Amino acid sequence: MADLGGEVALSRPPDSESASRGRFRRVGSAAIAGVFAKVVVVACNLALVPVLVGFLGPVQFGIWAAYQSLQGLLIFADFGIGNGMQNAVTVALANGDTRRAQSLISSALVALLASAGILGVVAAVGFNVPSVVSWLSGGRPDDAELAAFRVGVAVFIATGLLAIPLSCGERLALAMQQGFVTHASRAITTILSFGCVLALVNSKAGFAAICVATSIPVLAGPLLSWLVVARGRSWASPAISAVSGHDTRAVLRSGVGF
Repeated sequence: MADLGGEVALSRPPDSESASRGRFRRVGSAAIAGVFAKVVVVACNLALVPVLVGFLGPVQFGIWAAYQSLQGLLIFADFGIGNGMQNAVTVALANGDTRRAQSLISSALVALLASAGILGVVAAVGFNVPSVVSWLSGGRPDDAELAAFRVGVAVFIATGLLAIPLSCGERLALAMQQGFVTHASRAITTILSFGCVLALVNSKAGFAAICVATSIPVLAGPLLSWLVVARGRSWASPAISAVSGHDTRAVLRSGVGF
């Protein structure tokens, strides 16, 4: 506070103003990258439809399309643990406590691996129940349709289970106000996936290979985000020694709200 000509003027410290400008820049870059990533994802998915309809045929394409739609439900598969970690890490970083941040990341990763394991057991049991397979496939498929269905569901289950712990990468980037990295990673991996699918179609690859190629953004996107934001920051990498029962419970409690 300073007295200028009899008037009281309030001023913010230079470091506070610099930090504020930095936050605005990060928000702006994240918004622009988010729009770009959304355009890339939509454009690539639309371009793939006519290619895959002709290559896969109606049955396998229907399974692939359903699988793509179900990927959107993966956001609920972590039971809010990812959001809980994101909020807790944000608070820890705001307080300059990188040791606590690493503990939260490591503890959340353990919790996510556990939830993925539980869901994997449930999925494996359900996948081997004939009535469940018939219901999901929409009737009584013949042997070829059943084989394609099983491949598609198996890839979806494997992708979903792997994506649960890998989601820590995107959550960590958001906690560090690096939304630009998250969106850029998703755009890059979507373009990579698009190129891989086209190459597989040209080489007459099988249905399983197509499913794996279209899973690249779900798996490689979060992993790429994690690698980028963890570069030069040892605390951003999980460690067994950093796992804490207290922080695991804290992340779980915070996640319940989501």
